[in-house]
Amino acid sequence: ELWHWSFEKEFAVISDYTYEFPLTSACFILSVEDDLNSIFEAIKTESRIFKFGAGSGINMSSLRGRGESLSGGGTSSGLLSFLEVFDKATGAIKSGGTTRRAASMRILDDTHPDLIEFIEWKAKEEIKARALISQGYSSEFEGESYKTVSGQNSNNSVRLSNKFMKAVEDDLDWTLLNVKDLSVSKIMKAREILNIISSAIHTCGDPGIQFSDTIYDWNTASNTCEIRSSNPCSEIFTLDNSACNLSSINLIKFISVDQNGNTVFDLNSFKQVIHILVVAQDILIDYSSYPTSEICKNSHNYRPIGIGFSNVGGFLMSLGLPYSSQESNSIMSCLFSCLTSSAYSTSMQLSELFGSFKYFTENRFSFIKVIDKHKNSLDSVLNEKSSIYLYNFESLLEFSKALFLTISKCLKNGIGVRNSNVTMSAPTGTIGLLMDCDTTGIEPVFSLSTYKKLSGGGSIKSLCTSMFSALKSLSYLKDPNFDFESFKKYVFEHNSVVGAPYLKSEHYSVFDTAIP
Repeated sequence: ELWHWSFEKEFAVISDYTYEFPLTSACFILSVEDDLNSIFEAIKTESRIFKFGAGSGINMSSLRGRGESLSGGGTSSGLLSFLEVFDKATGAIKSGGTTRRAASMRILDDTHPDLIEFIEWKAKEEIKARALISQGYSSEFEGESYKTVSGQNSNNSVRLSNKFMKAVEDDLDWTLLNVKDLSVSKIMKAREILNIISSAIHTCGDPGIQFSDTIYDWNTASNTCEIRSSNPCSEIFTLDNSACNLSSINLIKFISVDQNGNTVFDLNSFKQVIHILVVAQDILIDYSSYPTSEICKNSHNYRPIGIGFSNVGGFLMSLGLPYSSQESNSIMSCLFSCLTSSAYSTSMQLSELFGSFKYFTENRFSFIKVIDKHKNSLDSVLNEKSSIYLYNFESLLEFSKALFLTISKCLKNGIGVRNSNVTMSAPTGTIGLLMDCDTTGIEPVFSLSTYKKLSGGGSIKSLCTSMFSALKSLSYLKDPNFDFESFKKYVFEHNSVVGAPYLKSEHYSVFDTAIP
C-alpha cells in the first residue's frame, strides 16, 4: 500500500489509484529502532521502495553492538548479523522489477561499538570474492563469486564528527560506546581507525565518509530536523522517514555558437529552466504517493526538492577547458551559485502565494545562516576575475551574490520559503542515459571511448561526443590543416589524445578522463 496527502482531511491517506498518485520520488531516508518489529518493518518498507525503482538510506547506529545485553536475557548478535539480513533482502529484489540493482545506503556513527567490523565488512568480503575468482569462478558482478559473499547490495558510509577528526589530528584516543547504556566498549587511537577506513576504501571503495558537523552547519532546518542519514547516493541530507524528488539540468544544452562563431552560454534560458523546475517539483510533492504515512507527512511538511546538474564533465570539455582547472572550478561556482540562489528565490515566491513549509518559522535563523554562508562563499570566486571572465560568467556571479543578499534581507523581514531544501548533486546515472549525456552528474568524462552492450547481443564502440565540441571550441575544426578523420582514428585506436596528429600538447589536459 502507498500513501498520498489529502488536502481535504489534512493528513496522509492510502492511495487507491497509484496511477493517479504515482510514486515519483527516487530517494528515501528511513529509520530503524533496536527491536525486531522495527528492523523487519524497515526491510518491508525498503522492499516496497525497491519495487518501484527507488532507493533508500538508513542510519543503523541504533542497533546494539555484538555482546550487548538483551532485555530477555542473553546477548545481541550484533549489527553485522542484521546488516546481512538487509543485504539478502536487497539482493532479492531487482529495482522496479527489472535487472537494475536496488540502491541502498547503510550508515554508522563514529562511536558505535561495532564500528571496526562495519568498516572492514565489505573489504573482507572482497578478499573472499577475489579468492573465488582466482579459482576460476566468474568475476562478473552477478556471477558466482560476488553472489556467494555478503555486503554487495549497499553503499556503506561512516559519519565522522569534527571531534573525531581533531582526535586524528592530535593523535588522541577515541572511545567506542555501547548503544544501550553508553558504557565504554573499546578505546582505540583515532588515527588507527582512520587508517582502517583508508585501507578498506583502497580495497573495495567502501565505506564512504560523511562529515556530520559539516552537514549540521548547512542544515536549513536544524531546529526541527535532525539529519542522521542520507539517500543511497548521498546527495540528499534531511530528516529520517522522508523523501525527495530530483531533477537534473543537462548543462551542455545551454551551449550554442553565436553569429560570430563564438561559443556562448544561454544564461537567460538557464535561469528560466531553474524557475520552472522548482515550481514543477513543488507541485509534485502533494500529487505523489509514498511508502509510509510518516514519509508522506514529512514530505508535505518539509517539502524538500532537489535540482542539480548532469553532464558537467562533458560540458567543461565542450568549452575546451580541463576538468581540474581553476577556470572550470570558477565557472561551476558561478553556475551552482546561480542555481541555488535562483531556486531559493523561486521558492520564496511560492511561499508568498501558497505559504512556507510547516516548520519554517522555527528554522528562520537556520535558513538565514545557510543563505549567508552561500553569499559569503562567493567572495573568493569574485576575486578570481581572470577565470570567470570566460563567456561572461562574472555577470552571473554578481547576479547570484546580489540575489543571495536579497533573499537574506527578505528572510529577516518575515518572508518565508516554500521548500526546506532545493538543490543537490545526484550521480544521474539512469536519467543521464535518457538525456544522452556524455557524463553523469558532476563527474569528469570516464573515457574517450566506450562500449555499449546491445540488446540482441554484442557491443558497439563509440567516441565521446564532447570531444568534437572541444575541438570546435579550441578552433581546430576551423584549421584547414587539421585532419579530423586522422585524429578520430588515432583516438579510436588508442583511447587517448596523447600523440594524436595535429593536437597541441598544451591541450592534452582538456581531454583528461577518469581512467588513463
